[in-house]
Amino acid sequence: MERRHRTDGEAFYCPYLLQAQNVRQFLALSARWVYGYNGLRLHTGVGMENRPSLAVLQRWGYRGDEEIALFPPVLLDGIAADRLLICDPEAGNELLAHYKQRENCSVPRCESILQRAIIPASKGARAAMAFPLRYCTDGYTVLERLKRLYVEHDMSIVLAAMEIPSAARQEMARRHPPGFCDYPDPYERALYWDARLREKVGIHDDSIPCGYLSEMDQGLYGGLVGGTARFLCDPEMGWISSMVEPILQDWDEFDRLKPFDPNDMTNEWLRRYVHQIEVFKQVADGKWGISHFILIDGLNFGFELRGATETYIALIERPEMIRRVIDYAFDLNVKVQNIFFEHVPLVEGGTCSNFAQWLPGRVVSESVDPFHMTSVDYFETWGREPVERILGVFDGGVIHIHGNGRHLLPAVATVKGLRALLLADDRGYPLAFDILPEARKQVGDMPLIIAGVTYPRFFEALKAHKLVGGVFYNVTDVPDADTANRCMELVRAYQV
Repeated sequence: MERRHRTDGEAFYCPYLLQAQNVRQFLALSARWVYGYNGLRLHTGVGMENRPSLAVLQRWGYRGDEEIALFPPVLLDGIAADRLLICDPEAGNELLAHYKQRENCSVPRCESILQRAIIPASKGARAAMAFPLRYCTDGYTVLERLKRLYVEHDMSIVLAAMEIPSAARQEMARRHPPGFCDYPDPYERALYWDARLREKVGIHDDSIPCGYLSEMDQGLYGGLVGGTARFLCDPEMGWISSMVEPILQDWDEFDRLKPFDPNDMTNEWLRRYVHQIEVFKQVADGKWGISHFILIDGLNFGFELRGATETYIALIERPEMIRRVIDYAFDLNVKVQNIFFEHVPLVEGGTCSNFAQWLPGRVVSESVDPFHMTSVDYFETWGREPVERILGVFDGGVIHIHGNGRHLLPAVATVKGLRALLLADDRGYPLAFDILPEARKQVGDMPLIIAGVTYPRFFEALKAHKLVGGVFYNVTDVPDADTANRCMELVRAYQV
């Protein structure tokens, strides 16, 4: 059936072109839907084993066939319109009841039900295809809100992610003390992300669950060209990150670096990189996504080659060498990111992001950290072109700014291809949350992300209607899931 829209005062309907070729495929697809009954959201799990029993439905007021043991999921409210199938009450109830047993459904009867289920009516049930990530129970609703921020630049809304106490992170801290460590077991790291993201399944915030390849965070790039990597555990963040010792003793050794070959599987770091991606994909398995990770290009790669001080000196004494380093780093980073996107599928046409949650297209995460300690002029001379060049290869990028780099905000906000700016907090600088009004003036309608604001401060500003619009707030120290969900009701209703 073609997609159609109509509003008649009482009903809005949008018949959805189902991808199933037959009823059995439809029934298989329905196992991944979320569901409710008579407008009451009952459960947000997926799969046959998570469907509500008859007893559960009866407690919520269901009156129907008592022989029905399992029910296909149907969600009555809160799904984006282009994902809806609205049916009349009778057909909706029959659709709810088309199983007596999973192995014992009547295919002809189901066909009859489905034929009537696509007939629009003034009131009825909505059946929605499930979001690809099962740990994100409000996925399509979240995507619509994220698009309003990142695509439409809607400055009238605020979005938020709620961070509750994490048993998974506490367990990681018990197993991995802070400090230098060995490269961890990628399966253990993937299971950590699975446990941590599973903790948030019942929280209906604006986040998209995704794991981060923190072990590849920085050391990958230098490791791929022969650098010696070191790993550092930060249990407070839940990360084990990487870095490299300076690779070159002198800039004249730069010519010894061969171009990175993305097909050379004798490269230990390439094998490690691809293997960890595949492990994460295996464990994630449709439950959560895999976030893009940071670029180490431009002067950042110069830091890996010779360290920060020597790179800054070379900007003045050997600018031609720095230009060559920038070109080499561009080629390396594009190849590394292409490997990522070749192995990690997009989620509903977009990239999962530890900073932005989700952005449409193949989007990268860029760093301008070296210019935090320079003037804006140095960024314009040495930073803008390399950043815009690599963002142009992909579908744009997100950039983070630390406390000591906020003087760059007006310049960075005008980078071509920039999708969003994250404001980080650093010791010795005002909290990003406190400088938001000024930051908004500096960046115009560029979407902003606040790395962290405590729940008491956020809630106080929310109730007082003092939140800056067009911002994604990462709210920390939220006591529990119930508090988070009550807060999110106010967040979704908030209008600047």
